[in-house]
Amino acid sequence: MKLEETQNITHVVDQLHPHLTFHVPNGLTLIVGENSEGDWVCHNVLLDVTGYGKTREESLVQFKKSFSSCWHGLSKGWSLTLEAQQLSRKIKSIGVQVVPTICDTTDDHDSQTVQNNP
Repeated sequence: MKLEETQNITHVVDQLHPHLTFHVPNGLTLIVGENSEGDWVCHNVLLDVTGYGKTREESLVQFKKSFSSCWHGLSKGWSLTLEAQQLSRKIKSIGVQVVPTICDTTDDHDSQTVQNNP
């Protein structure tokens, strides 16, 4: 993947339940770039969660959907594979909190984008 930028997000609106927001106190660092097929990729190394899309924005939306799905699978107490158990521990270790969505945070106004020089 050709690295385009890193982005730090502190809030992710739950894609399955938009009235809830995942608050990550120290933020999640996302690596955003294009892969060899020209698709955009949004990836968090710590959680190993990835979103793909035809545009940068679409890859971020897909990342949020993947993150939301992971959270819901863990919170419902589904029988977890070893990999899912490891993900559960990682999510708990970064202190994710679920809070009511107060306003439209889908534009990630609490995110910071850092452009990388080529």
